[in-house]
Amino acid sequence: MVKEWKDGVGVTMVRNPNYWNPKAQHVDEIFYMVISNEPARFKALQAGTVDVMYITRGYFGEIKKDANLKVITGPRGNAGFLVSFNNSKPPFNDLRVRKALAHAIDRRALTRVGGSEREPSNDWYGKGHPWECKNVKWPEYNPAKAKALLKDYGKPIKAVLNHFPVTHVGRSAEAVAVMWRKVGVQATAKKGGRGPAYLRPLLTGKFDLFTFVGGLTPDPALVAAYYHSKHPSNKMFKIKDPKVDAALIKLGNARGKAARHAASCEYQQLLVDQQRYIGWDVLSENVAYRTHVKGVVRPFSTVYDPHKYAVK
Repeated sequence: MVKEWKDGVGVTMVRNPNYWNPKAQHVDEIFYMVISNEPARFKALQAGTVDVMYITRGYFGEIKKDANLKVITGPRGNAGFLVSFNNSKPPFNDLRVRKALAHAIDRRALTRVGGSEREPSNDWYGKGHPWECKNVKWPEYNPAKAKALLKDYGKPIKAVLNHFPVTHVGRSAEAVAVMWRKVGVQATAKKGGRGPAYLRPLLTGKFDLFTFVGGLTPDPALVAAYYHSKHPSNKMFKIKDPKVDAALIKLGNARGKAARHAASCEYQQLLVDQQRYIGWDVLSENVAYRTHVKGVVRPFSTVYDPHKYAVK
């Protein structure tokens, strides 16, 4: 229950006497402190002014060095940043080229560039997600195979990777371009403008090669639905493939958790087989906390149930 709300300062919540499960209530009061930037929030956590906070991966190293801090990670319910193509234009309308670009990428190294220590994710859900597809097979890192596919294609490849104007996305895009250059692709990373300056050409299909956010993944019905030939957002990808459409229709018609899960994993494997995108890591939700806070559970999306914590 809200006890007090101060704009720009924080919100004080107190125990609800009518809560349906009082045994799960372990604290009497929670103060949600407003701190405008993450460096200041992290300093407050280190100082003990803050007990729990969401945090980005860039602080994991500092947390490991601090005996008073811990971090727990869970799926965010968002597929993260991916590389995708205009599938209607050469050379990206050729599967050999798309496969070559995938084989050229060391995805494990790329996750480290983005600040993650996890293994690359082959599916859109990620490890620990309720709908995780554990058996999706991804093309292995194999520069020799990439070169062979490009040789078979037989034409020079120029790749300009347009990316969001966000620091960690830029680092990843630059790393991708370096890996592509090593197999003979004339690759560069191009930073886009902010807000509409990037989104407008992205959403209207002006980019041939680009980074984008994979989208929400709390339910299979939301995963990569925009690859359907009649989806409004397909103008970004320009995919017209009966197999993709049929897989999405099968997923939409599936009933029951097991059938929906199987259809979703089958669809994701099809996307990988056709190399409609290149992904390496899904987004995570990270909760950092001081060691005296007990009962912290793995977050899912933006839910981490602080009212169930105990402070000792």
